[in-house]
Amino acid sequence: MHTLPDDRARLVFEMENVAGLTIQRMSTAASSPGHKDTLFIHLEDLMTDTRMERFEQMFSHFGVSPAYMPLALAVAFKNSVFNPQMKRSKHITSGRSELWRSVFNDDLCARFREYHPDVVEKLGYSW
Repeated sequence: MHTLPDDRARLVFEMENVAGLTIQRMSTAASSPGHKDTLFIHLEDLMTDTRMERFEQMFSHFGVSPAYMPLALAVAFKNSVFNPQMKRSKHITSGRSELWRSVFNDDLCARFREYHPDVVEKLGYSW
């Protein structure tokens, strides 16, 4: 990927390859009756969940017992992008939610729709 000329080329490469496969799997899961008990969590929700409500819902869904819930929530808070004490890593570029909206111009949105026509809406997002 580092040999590709720019971020646009890298994003298109991802859409066509591993990220594209992941997106297709998410789309299949969202529309499959076999996944009716699947809990879909948007990263943007977790990035702004300062009251930890979505985290608690997610941990409950995973089977975390009430006795361990305070510990699970404390660990989640400690590692959340909204925690001012959280150590940044190379995978956290800004901590802003929906950063993709500033990166995906009309051309990239069109390419994404070409590869994954209805997945944005199917997963509960909007353009």
